[in-house]
Amino acid sequence: MKRRLPIGSWHTSSVGAHDSLEKGGPDVPGPDAPRELALAEGPADRGPPLSLDEPRSRGEAYAELRQRVEGGWERRLFEPPRAELGRFDPERAGLPPISLDAAADYVAQHRSARPWLTMADAASPESRRIIAALDAGGGHGHIRHEGWVTEEASMRRAAY
Repeated sequence: MKRRLPIGSWHTSSVGAHDSLEKGGPDVPGPDAPRELALAEGPADRGPPLSLDEPRSRGEAYAELRQRVEGGWERRLFEPPRAELGRFDPERAGLPPISLDAAADYVAQHRSARPWLTMADAASPESRRIIAALDAGGGHGHIRHEGWVTEEASMRRAAY
């Protein structure tokens, strides 16, 4: 059998936010109260701060650390195939010929007007020569033709 309450007394039988405020305040901890997680774990163990010459952001450093710990991954520096890059002939690709020294000068001269050339700062001299030749040639990447030419024609364009 369902119990009937007198009119106006329904709010006393249910506990809500309004009732808890009337009885002395909410049960929500204030900003200065210790959080449950902080109490369970104790003081936070934080690693040493990143050095000032650290080129990576905290997120990048954290992602690399997780990869090393959880996946057994070791960071390996990429060594470009410099001999192959040195054999690249810009003229065969329809680009202006450029030497290693001229490429370094070209990048330094045009860096402020062409922000994409900043990637050449970290590149090998052979790669910098190719980047400068591509930029000086004023062309566009072969990927721009994707969908309009056959795969074989696209591969030939990229190779030659």
